[in-house]
Amino acid sequence: MSELSTIRKSVCNRISDNLNGLVDDVTNFRDGMRDTVNDVANKIRDLVLPFDPYEERDRINRAIADIDRNMDRIRPAVADFNEILDILDQCFYLQIDTFLSDPIVLVDQVMDYLKSNAMDVLFSITDQIEMVLARTMQDFVDLIPSIEITGFEAYQLIRCLSSMCGRTDLDYSYARLHNAFTDLCLNGVGKLEINRWYMKSGLDLSNPVHLVHVENMNMSVGTINGVYRSIESNCNQAVENFKNLPSF
Repeated sequence: MSELSTIRKSVCNRISDNLNGLVDDVTNFRDGMRDTVNDVANKIRDLVLPFDPYEERDRINRAIADIDRNMDRIRPAVADFNEILDILDQCFYLQIDTFLSDPIVLVDQVMDYLKSNAMDVLFSITDQIEMVLARTMQDFVDLIPSIEITGFEAYQLIRCLSSMCGRTDLDYSYARLHNAFTDLCLNGVGKLEINRWYMKSGLDLSNPVHLVHVENMNMSVGTINGVYRSIESNCNQAVENFKNLPSF
């Protein structure tokens, strides 16, 4: 490529800075979550893999049935969110805080606490090890979209720097992204491949017995996911109700 113009060189420098920041974000996320990913994989290997997967399936089915019967205890009903209006009325600080005085904002702010409380109730109903691991896995899975977007942006900037700026020294940035994704059980474009997690734990996906373990874990993760999404749905409905109040 011929000598870059001053403008193009400035844009390329800015993109390069952005790329470095995005790659740092991905690798920092990996550094913060790698132990969690490895810990779950090790627990699947040590606490799940040695047991009969069909007995495990029966326990999980019973646990899921118990959870389904007790969803009213686990998940706050839409009507329960009306208490937020009473809370706002009773707490002067919340009334004057420009952020928290909005019940819609308050609903969003307590979402994670509602999910955590739901898990406390869920595990008072069942303490199946698969469910405990599934909760950690689901919490991790919920974080993936943000890092997936960051990784996508980083890859796009690498392409721009290569094609538009003539950079030929991008292998290190690419390798850092690739290694971070591998450690997090993500594929080459940053999407979670949960089977990589299972293989990290020692499960052989060509082994029919091991596949039952995989199905069991997927059922457990799906159950936790269902609880989380149900809480989010009720929160969203409560938000819509607040939007329809006369004061809004």
